[in-house]
Amino acid sequence: MTTVLQDLRMIAGANSAADRRDASPSGEAVAFRSDAALATEAAAGSHDAFNLLVDRYADRVFGLLRHRCPTSEDAEDAVQETFLGAWRSICRYDPRRPFSSWLFAIAVRRAASAERTRRRRITRATGADSADRQHRDTEPRDRDDAIWAAAKQHLPPRTVTLLWLVYAEGLTPTAAAEVVGSTSVLVRVTLHRARKKLALLVDDPAGCTP
Repeated sequence: MTTVLQDLRMIAGANSAADRRDASPSGEAVAFRSDAALATEAAAGSHDAFNLLVDRYADRVFGLLRHRCPTSEDAEDAVQETFLGAWRSICRYDPRRPFSSWLFAIAVRRAASAERTRRRRITRATGADSADRQHRDTEPRDRDDAIWAAAKQHLPPRTVTLLWLVYAEGLTPTAAAEVVGSTSVLVRVTLHRARKKLALLVDDPAGCTP
């Protein structure tokens, strides 16, 4: 992710001398600046503030998108597109909302758009090489990996996203519903059904059909 982070910092462009003078004087001070405060500064034109948000969230956005994209390389591209979209629309962020939910919603939309593009490409080609590359990249290494690999293979992308938001990111079903544009009731039902199916897939894969 190092190269991706470097690329993301270039989204806002090189900092001006004024930006450097206005930067936080110490790492300790930076640590106590809230996401909302940084986003407000970024909306006012601060490149430093946006770069700090990139540092805070790049790995988390990658974790979310990794389970929506065929390969790590595709996920890294989606991360960059997510932050590019965030930079372009930062003025529309409402500081009263959690920044993470706002950013994850952008990531989910980018992933869905990329998925539609991939499907159109697959319809114009055999897709055999792409499918083989995806299989190699998602080969499970332990039980956790097996669970996420099974989810990615057998569950709709939207459901995989909800699982990640709730069980990896720790969002409440209500917050996850806001990210994907659903309701908390539907999210709870979806998660319940997904858990039941994954239990069968991981513990007794031979006894469950896709």
